[in-house]
Amino acid sequence: MLTYHHKIRDKSRADSYDIITSMKYRPYIPNLLSLFRLCTAILIGGLIFIPAPIWTVQALVILGIVSDKLDGSLARLWKVESDLGKRLESVIDPTFGFLSGIYIFLYTDIPSWLFWLAILLTSIGVGGRIFIKLYTGKFFYEKSQITRIGVGLTFTILIIYLFAVPYRDWILWPFAIWTTFGVINYCRMMILFTLKHRRPNDSVS
Repeated sequence: MLTYHHKIRDKSRADSYDIITSMKYRPYIPNLLSLFRLCTAILIGGLIFIPAPIWTVQALVILGIVSDKLDGSLARLWKVESDLGKRLESVIDPTFGFLSGIYIFLYTDIPSWLFWLAILLTSIGVGGRIFIKLYTGKFFYEKSQITRIGVGLTFTILIIYLFAVPYRDWILWPFAIWTTFGVINYCRMMILFTLKHRRPNDSVS
């Protein structure tokens, strides 16, 4: 039989679980996870200039990747997707990838050509979204399965170079080819979005 103290402790745990899963708090949890990822990105950026054991960056990158997988998944599961969440993700994700990429470029043996290719492709995506916002007045959030696989491959590259996984060079060319293909497809999506949402005064009379 449970003692009084056991019952109180179990009730406290249940209350904590109810608070986390309550509909009242659900809309905030994905965005808090995105902001948490921003914090990990800022810390990684600081560790570019401040010497620290590599395990600290390894831990931060893993936490950032986990938060990236959770925020969108929870938002879709709980049906609490919002424009704010999409805007946060569109800014925080490139920031996290950029700062993590700089650290890996400086402190691991990743080839420099891959780093600069990633910078170029990321710049195309970010620049395209900025152009769409200026031209149409709308934010571009769309993602395809090709884009999601590309993000997964990017995270894989971060992990295998941070942890110096053997034979890591084998994934470089498949990653480069798929990512380039993904950015071409992303550009196609941005063009279609721009044509669909362009302002009336930009249309041909």
